[in-house]
Amino acid sequence: MNQKRYQGYLIDLDGTLYRGSEVIPGAVHFMKRLVEQNIPYLYLTNNSSRLPEQVAEHLRSFGLPATPEQVYTSAMATAQYVQKNHPRSRVLVVGEEGLRHALTEVGMTVTDRE
Repeated sequence: MNQKRYQGYLIDLDGTLYRGSEVIPGAVHFMKRLVEQNIPYLYLTNNSSRLPEQVAEHLRSFGLPATPEQVYTSAMATAQYVQKNHPRSRVLVVGEEGLRHALTEVGMTVTDRE
């Protein structure tokens, strides 16, 4: 693959870079080439339970280059949507830490009351 053809990459995680507890062959080499060539990338995940810091740590455990700033989760997308469409609402979270954190990060008021 000629990586210089693209200005940046959006990269899914499970099934693309790793499967379960195993890194997919070629994934580490591919990511290191992006870093060497200074090509920007963003990791995407539909896992809303983890914080970006936790996702980045998990990726690094496979030898993949990752910082929290390079991770975009479905919880982050949800939080941005809620903040844009319901900016001053209180939010009851029925979900994991990642979703609660993302909502708090965009300034939403998270409540434990219905």
